[in-house]
Order: sequence, then C-alpha cells, then structure tokens
Amino acid sequence: MNWIARTDAEEWATWFRALSDPTRLQVLNAIAASGPELTIGELVALVDVGQSTVSHHVGLLVDAGYVLQKREGTTTRLSVDPDCLTDLPAAARAILGEPGGRATRR
Repeated sequence: MNWIARTDAEEWATWFRALSDPTRLQVLNAIAASGPELTIGELVALVDVGQSTVSHHVGLLVDAGYVLQKREGTTTRLSVDPDCLTDLPAAARAILGEPGGRATRR
C-alpha cells in the first residue's frame, strides 16, 4: 500500500470539498462545457442561480484551483484550469492506493 502524506491529504480534501456542493458542480460544468471562457453574467444565465451565489461558488472553485480568472477591465473571464483534469484523477488513484497516483497542483 502506498501511504499518502498528511499534507497531500489536506490539499486533496480541499479539492474534493469544493466538489461537494451541487451548485458548484453545475457552475464548474457550465464553465467547462460552455467555455473556453465565460463571464459571471453568462454563467448566471446558464445555471439559473443569482449572481451573488454564482460569485460565491466561483470564488470557492478558484480557491480550490478548478477555475482560473482573467480580468479584462471591469469584466472577469472564467475558465477551467486544465491541470485539474489530470490532478484530480491522480489524487483519487493515490487515495485508493493505486499506482500512478501523484497529484500536486500548487
């Protein structure tokens, strides 16, 4: 069995916690499926949730490393961080003790 370090477990728990809310999953999916970049306003229209709620969830997804923000004047453009497409599955493999399970996004 490959034991995971406490620091990895803490980081990966943050990643999985960010995915533990249905609205955040919808927000992340909308950004991924409708990209390459979306504004908050476009995102609000897609997920049918209020702007402040969408902004809150986007902030948590940014903090967890799933979403990237790019400011253009007064507009913020959102995109999925491509690293999460490899790092999240690698973390899951490491947690389950499978080979090839190394993930470090930060």
